Amino acid sequence: MKRFIFLFSILVTTNSFGQFWVHVVEDKKGVEYYVDQNSIRSNEGLTSYTQLSNYPEGRQYNDKVLNSTVQFRLTDCVKNNFKTVGMIGYSDFDGKGDIVVVSSTPDREWIVINMDKITGDVQREVCK
Repeated sequence: MKRFIFLFSILVTTNSFGQFWVHVVEDKKGVEYYVDQNSIRSNEGLTSYTQLSNYPEGRQYNDKVLNSTVQFRLTDCVKNNFKTVGMIGYSDFDGKGDIVVVSSTPDREWIVINMDKITGDVQREVCK
């Protein structure tokens, strides 16, 4: 029950504060990754945060194009793994425009972070 309340609080409180997006990294295709510093919260050994990704070439979703996503994530800073607990896809960059997709289905399994990849860069920013 505590975890459910914690996950629910991630989704509710993330938008109640002003977002402060910090650029973390850009990949070879120009996809930009940001972390909202105001969203980082620790509880019971886990850390929640919000990540923004901008896709300069867009990402196809059904018959629409996403230009950005905002993902709500839960991470373990010791074990270096994470779960996405929710995601909103937008038609414009920076989490703006029409909402194209909303997913509130959390990942079932923890995803191991390769610290030599972009997820490692994001992990270091969140867990510093």
